[in-house]
Amino acid sequence: MTWAITDYEGRVRQLINDTSTSNRVIEELTNAVVGGNGSRTVFPLSHRNLVAGVMCSTNGAAYSTSGFTVDTANGLLTFTVAPSLSTTTPTSLTSLYYWQNYTNTELDKYIDYGLQKIGVSSSASAGLETVTEPLFNVVTLYAASAACLDLSGRYSRMVDMNAEGKSASASQIAKQYLELAKTYEDRAEKERLAVYGHRQGRSTAVSSTSNSFQPTSYTWNPSR
Repeated sequence: MTWAITDYEGRVRQLINDTSTSNRVIEELTNAVVGGNGSRTVFPLSHRNLVAGVMCSTNGAAYSTSGFTVDTANGLLTFTVAPSLSTTTPTSLTSLYYWQNYTNTELDKYIDYGLQKIGVSSSASAGLETVTEPLFNVVTLYAASAACLDLSGRYSRMVDMNAEGKSASASQIAKQYLELAKTYEDRAEKERLAVYGHRQGRSTAVSSTSNSFQPTSYTWNPSR
């Protein structure tokens, strides 16, 4: 089978649960409206890499995709007309959207890591197209492991979070990503060995030993 880079990206997203519908949030922005006295037009969101189709509800109105533009890369909403302070209903502004941890460009560096594990130079190489299906799985498992390790580091620096009435301990999330990284690394190693065999799967580090011995004539004294 001929693989495109999008095939690798799609599989890795499935493994790390980072598809276009994996991460959904309803974010409360009311405090920003009130704090801006109803004249603020730009609202930063908690996440970047937004999926198209961001929706907002102002002062109890139905959710809509109109009246604002979205900077999906940086997670910014810019309204044409500032959401106002309401005099008839409680002032409110909420945004509903999906987001992803990684852009495809960011994922590609992890895919490069997986490809290099099987001897393909990078995702820019034509070699990625001819990878066999068992090795395709190996590559994406290595890539997913590297991505999860990165996510573990991200969450280890965060505080606990609350969203949609639910809370999550950032330290526990970091730990779970670390465990998942180890799981995928182990699976990748086992599948790689299943393809190449144990001889090829051994460490590529050069093993060097020095044998010390005495010749049988070591004690012999030459005649003068």
